[in-house]
Amino acid sequence: MWKLALALVLLYPSSAALQPEAFLDTVSCSDGLSCRLLENALCIAGETEPDPETGPVLVLTEMSIRNKLRCQKHRDCILCVQVTLRLGLLGEKDDTGIESPAQPDRGTSMTSTRLKKHNGKMEEFLQTHVLLSAETYPSSHCAEVEVLIPLGPRDWYNNTLGLLHFDCFPISISGELYVSASTSPPYLSSPVLQLTHFGPDCSWHEAKDALRLCQIPTMEVSVGLEEAVLRVWDIPEGQHFYLWLYLNQTSGLEGLSENVTLLTAPENVSLPISQVFPCLCLQVWPKVEDYDDSPRTFLCPFTNSAEALSRAWAKSHLKVKAFRGVLSCSFSAPCDLPGELVPCWKGEDLACHPLHPQLRKGLIRIELQEFPGLRPHPNLCVQVISKESTYLQSCLQEEIKENSHSMRQDLLFWTTLDSQGNFSAHVLEQGTWVHIAQAVSTRNGLLKEALQNDLQSGECMLMWQAEDGENGTLWTCSLEKYYRTRWILAWMITLFGLCSILFVLLLKKEALKGKLAVFHFLSIKTTAAASLERFVDVFSVVGRPSNISLSSGWLRLLKEDYGSRGALQGRHVLLLYSPDHVAFERLVGTLAGALTQLQVSVSLELWSRGELASLGPMQWLHAQRQHIMQAGGTVVLLFSPGAVTSCAEWLGWKQTDAKPDNTFLASLNCILPDFQTGKTKGRYIVACFEKLLAVNEIPGLFRSVPAYPLPSQLFAFLLALAGPGINYEQRSSLKRHAVWISKSLEHAVKECQQKEASWQYSPLLPLQSADQQIKENSHPFVAF
Repeated sequence: MWKLALALVLLYPSSAALQPEAFLDTVSCSDGLSCRLLENALCIAGETEPDPETGPVLVLTEMSIRNKLRCQKHRDCILCVQVTLRLGLLGEKDDTGIESPAQPDRGTSMTSTRLKKHNGKMEEFLQTHVLLSAETYPSSHCAEVEVLIPLGPRDWYNNTLGLLHFDCFPISISGELYVSASTSPPYLSSPVLQLTHFGPDCSWHEAKDALRLCQIPTMEVSVGLEEAVLRVWDIPEGQHFYLWLYLNQTSGLEGLSENVTLLTAPENVSLPISQVFPCLCLQVWPKVEDYDDSPRTFLCPFTNSAEALSRAWAKSHLKVKAFRGVLSCSFSAPCDLPGELVPCWKGEDLACHPLHPQLRKGLIRIELQEFPGLRPHPNLCVQVISKESTYLQSCLQEEIKENSHSMRQDLLFWTTLDSQGNFSAHVLEQGTWVHIAQAVSTRNGLLKEALQNDLQSGECMLMWQAEDGENGTLWTCSLEKYYRTRWILAWMITLFGLCSILFVLLLKKEALKGKLAVFHFLSIKTTAAASLERFVDVFSVVGRPSNISLSSGWLRLLKEDYGSRGALQGRHVLLLYSPDHVAFERLVGTLAGALTQLQVSVSLELWSRGELASLGPMQWLHAQRQHIMQAGGTVVLLFSPGAVTSCAEWLGWKQTDAKPDNTFLASLNCILPDFQTGKTKGRYIVACFEKLLAVNEIPGLFRSVPAYPLPSQLFAFLLALAGPGINYEQRSSLKRHAVWISKSLEHAVKECQQKEASWQYSPLLPLQSADQQIKENSHPFVAF
């Protein structure tokens, strides 16, 4: 239990109303001067007048104010201020040493000379008046003092005469008083003195025992295990007090209860220990009838209590969320607590490592705080740190606290560019930034090289970049696409050993004889070899490049990885082309087959020969175009040298000996009105194989829509088909698979370059063949 020092606050009444009638104002002057307080003063200074032509002028050179108590008896005093003026005389003596009287026509009736008996002799005195006024809300007080200055042989001219003391103007506790002093009438050479004075509070040593409003009971606080007790005793006789408990917060004072407690006798006030915080304070003030602004004593006994501070942190909460691409958090607590909001990165070790110091923010209660420029990520958390201790932590993905396997396997990188433009990358490992070349997580040479390429090419996600550009950039890179390199070699060795064992068992089997045995043996051997080839293809995709042909491996990878969540799932595409020759048709079939494996619904004349023969080119194309438009799909015009020649012939731009394809001419007849009326936006895409036809050779009429040279811009072509609604993971996967589709297209383009255009339609399969059979044979690498 300890005794607490008390501090006092403002909001006190004017004590002028409390001044007893018996208290009278008094005035005194220095020796040699005569002062008298006039009654019924008007306190009107009047307008400033010029100095008189003859006679001296009283000048007020300085004013000072000090606090004072006026008491009738012990502990029955009022607070007031004493005003002290320093007086001077301005003027010159005549030849006789006596100043000439002032001229009566100057209007100086209040400043004149008069004869008065002093020490048995008649002496001449200068008679003047001084006005004092004090203003405070809502009252004012003034006084008029008559001053007599002897004009004898003393050399007082242009020197200090002495002091004038006035007692006293009342002032309220911690109140404000505006005091002014001037001569009457005021002269130009005697300016008005003004001063603002603030009264003391109850901490003034002379006020505590003398002023009734400053007399408070003694209070002591003791803290137990379950409650805190405030003991109130030594209450002044005949007085009652109010007690209010509240939480002192910057947003305002929050009372623990709606009502205040009236103290009429010694009392113990108990409070549950759960409500004892560092900002818990109390106010005590006397109860005065018809008087609501009594001075209040306040104290905060738990400001430096470590237990109360720990209790406040225990009642605090931190919530982190992402809204419209911005990371924000809100902090709630019973008190204003010192600390910082620190964004951090939570890795596989479940420890959260602070990010750049520029991202730190001061801790503010209730107010929503944002981290502009910091892109939300599932591994991001925010910590509340105070005095190098972490009290709270909240993450965007709270379930990672119990299950570390639910975290994303991403690495956090910090990249910088020096003054010479050299690129440097560091990875966060166990709370330390380690250069990528020495990092354990990237020690694998292939993985390190792949990550460096992704960082420099922008494949990783940009998390934060300093505004000044000199503190580097934070990136996060996903490791999911690199994980196969850790186990694919082991799987290959295991499968190869299993196939070898099976092969040996088949050789030793004597029950199989003849053609059936040989056929069965070759069948199983072929199956095993196919399985091995498939794993070799996968390894060539995710690991070190291989010399093995990738014509079938990439497509199997697409089928395994995309499942039912592809970026192009459900898209409808009508592919229009001119069948220049057999090799070009195989090239078109390769592109269409790749789109099909990406779950695109492709309409292709090559795959619909049976339906085309029964309906006719024009009817089939109109039906397909209408279906594509209704489904929100895209019509792709795949230009070739034959297609350009057919357009020129059909539009009448030039005559050729080549025989255009009827199906392609019918397609031009269907789509030309849309291009002429400008109804192509979002519905048509133009493409060509750049090694067979340059983009600038496409007729200008069809270049009003995006044109993509393949395979160099295959990724942009696929993005245009997918539309703007794909996420980051789908975009990354689509770009990865575009690489392997491009390789297959390059093989088909090389074969096309070796053929000469015949312009004679030569179908791959007879028209009476089934559509599905044509579809399967047009891109044979799809077979599994």
